Amino acid sequence: RPPGSSLRLQGCIFSVIVCCLSVPATLMSPVEQASARRFGIALVGLGRSGHFHLTSIKSLPEVARLAWVVDVDEPRATSLAADMGCQWSASLE
Repeated sequence: RPPGSSLRLQGCIFSVIVCCLSVPATLMSPVEQASARRFGIALVGLGRSGHFHLTSIKSLPEVARLAWVVDVDEPRATSLAADMGCQWSASLE
């Protein structure tokens, strides 16, 4: 998915969306196994509450990683995505 393209999420609870992929451990290297134990999180909204959630995500690097940031303010979303090494979108559609 190109940066800034829309992200379609259905049946999700908003504010923080937790996503994870389950792959049998026998098919993964030890490095992949370690990273697979972390939840990929999409942070929707980078306002005051979003930054509170971001602080929580950053404080739990062993179990969480920021996978997506979504905010209508594209410069804010792109800047945070670049800082955190994740994808970004300006829309949930």
